[in-house]
Amino acid sequence: MGVTNEVEHVQSAEVPRRDRRSWICGPGSGRGVWEAFFDTVGFDIKPERIRELKSGRDSTKETSAEELALASRLRFTTRLQDLKPCGVMIVTVPTPIDEHKRPELRPLIRASESIGAVLKKGDVVVYESTVYPGCTEEVCVPILERVSGLRFNRDFFAGYSPERINPGDKEHRLSTIRKVTSGSTPEAADFENHVLFDIKYVFPSRDADGRL
Repeated sequence: MGVTNEVEHVQSAEVPRRDRRSWICGPGSGRGVWEAFFDTVGFDIKPERIRELKSGRDSTKETSAEELALASRLRFTTRLQDLKPCGVMIVTVPTPIDEHKRPELRPLIRASESIGAVLKKGDVVVYESTVYPGCTEEVCVPILERVSGLRFNRDFFAGYSPERINPGDKEHRLSTIRKVTSGSTPEAADFENHVLFDIKYVFPSRDADGRL
């Protein structure tokens, strides 16, 4: 979830703008973003999850009622169309393993399909769900391209930054932990680091093969 003002589209070689309205897809680490005073839209497909957050209750116990009440630039929705003005998407859906200990990617695939439906030129999509190296570029990005009709690293950009927090952990919170980040271009990586640096310390990185 995150940033501010009107979305300004960027061209292929330009640095994505920092001042964007953003959103988080899934019930993950949104608190640190609204702590950073960004205009934030929290999206979830489960109406009951949105209802509890709107009422000031967080069943994960990551956020208190007082913190939610103070988050004046945060709103919640189940309506995909409410995300169209957003220019930065942070995806925090769960990625469990199946009975064979293989990653269950269906939540991530569905989230990518949803993002693709509202993706615009100049948008930046950052995945925080725990996945194997290369999953962002090999699984998620092709879905974004297919659904949106846009070209990766020309029309939109991507990044990866493992979530690294546990719901209910009051000591290791998003605003205090150190984050590892990566971007699909040097400009996208720099933009992602700037956004996340407003919330936490970051360490730019890719895997050994340079994959997201």
